[in-house]
Amino acid sequence: MGLFDSKKQSEEDEDGDQAEQAYGTIPPELKGRIKPKGLTTGQKARRSIYVLTAVIAVGALAVMVGTMLGYAPWPKKFATDWFIVVLVFGAGPFCVFYNRDLKRIESINEKFPDFLRDLAESARAGMTLPRALGNASRGTYGTLSEEINIMAAQVEWGVGFDEALQRFADRIGSPLIHRITQLIIEAQHSGGNVVDVLAAASDDAREIQQIVTSRNQQMSAYSMVIYISFFVFLAVVLVLQAQFIPAFKQAVDAAQGAGAKPVGGLSFKQFEPEDFNTLFFHAGIVQAIGGGLVGGVLTRGNPIAGMNSILIMLALSWLSFRVVVGVL
Repeated sequence: MGLFDSKKQSEEDEDGDQAEQAYGTIPPELKGRIKPKGLTTGQKARRSIYVLTAVIAVGALAVMVGTMLGYAPWPKKFATDWFIVVLVFGAGPFCVFYNRDLKRIESINEKFPDFLRDLAESARAGMTLPRALGNASRGTYGTLSEEINIMAAQVEWGVGFDEALQRFADRIGSPLIHRITQLIIEAQHSGGNVVDVLAAASDDAREIQQIVTSRNQQMSAYSMVIYISFFVFLAVVLVLQAQFIPAFKQAVDAAQGAGAKPVGGLSFKQFEPEDFNTLFFHAGIVQAIGGGLVGGVLTRGNPIAGMNSILIMLALSWLSFRVVVGVL
């Protein structure tokens, strides 16, 4: 299942069976608003992609090891290319889905304060929380609207408001939403003024979201610095490969052919430009991985968030050292 899928799938299935027995057949208008049992179509597709790419990654890993040991019909230097294939297919799909889920959570966090504010206003007008939730389900909250519809359908089906709110927090997987929902649930259980708690939670969530947005905007400049430094590295290496290394090889070849005996006790080893190309290629891979991880920590606070940048820079490294250098 996906990174942020609920860990209570089996429990929710059992609860759904019990609720259907208690409240009768689910009305058709609610079936489309309640999450289906088991894996959804998107989750099944994601799992299939994980299995397929894992098989490809394992096969590429075996080829990489065989290349390193000299069993492959191509040179050992191509083991680096197979390492990139292993990394792309092994970590690529997970990172793509992770970043997509992360963007979804960020969009939900952005609209969550508005949802809490509307919920507080409806409760202040005299509505009960379940009725206020149903009223909010008719609003427009972007990505959050789907989750609000699910909560409203669960409450209408007979699930308690606090239970529906808890399931919502578990589905989203956002620390901000989890903390605020726990606060609301505790306030409701303790008999406090839930309206004031909702209003305060809305202001708190909005302030936190503004801080996070400001931090991401400020840290995005550092992400650009990482990309610029990587491009500068590639440019310098390509210039060396096109100008310096060929001239250096000519000088070494001329010195080797100057005489049969070493001059001044000095002798020259056979110079191979391809060794430098491989060395620079490995340096580019290290810089791509390190820069991407640092960029993920700076921009999102998690190194996994920088895996997309790693894949992009790895692709640029491969093109530079396997295609451009060959043309040069």
